[in-house]
Amino acid sequence: MRDQGLKTVLMAGDALADKEFASITGPAGEGTLFTFGPDPRNKATAKAIVERFKAKGIDPEGYTLYTYAAMQVWSQAVAKAGTTDPKKVMDTIKGGAWDTVIGKMEFDAKGDKDFNAIVSRLKRDNIDLVYVGGYHQESGLILRQMRDQGLKTVLMAGDALADKEFASITPRRLPKPPTRFRRLVGQLPPS
Repeated sequence: MRDQGLKTVLMAGDALADKEFASITGPAGEGTLFTFGPDPRNKATAKAIVERFKAKGIDPEGYTLYTYAAMQVWSQAVAKAGTTDPKKVMDTIKGGAWDTVIGKMEFDAKGDKDFNAIVSRLKRDNIDLVYVGGYHQESGLILRQMRDQGLKTVLMAGDALADKEFASITPRRLPKPPTRFRRLVGQLPPS
């Protein structure tokens, strides 16, 4: 875009939360806007593992620590279940709380991530709009848990919501999506 003289602001999702984007664009990438949660490398719970990664010449950017946390949950559940049988491990994860490099992760009895603490803060602070830069699963759970607590807060998100599964996570809590959205996710044939 810059090579063609455009001054358009590029907006994108979390895929740009990577040093490679800056190395490709150089100064032309300045002013780009993208979503990404707070940097997990800055969490006190991640300090030791970040130091271990850096000692090996690895910067655990992007989703590295989220992936590490997922493996921590899995390995703790395997130890608690005494087996690697996937069904038994998942049953152990459900309804549990697990210490990870990104903090404590809790799951409800169905195995869904519990966002109720965050939703309670939204309710307490009377927040009108929430932007979620994550995937449809998290966005759907946050919306469902907001509605369960009686919040009418507007949920705004990117293209991750253009997925049939989003509506299935929140079936009773969503108004019928606009025709354009239903066409995008394959619920209606193209016009």
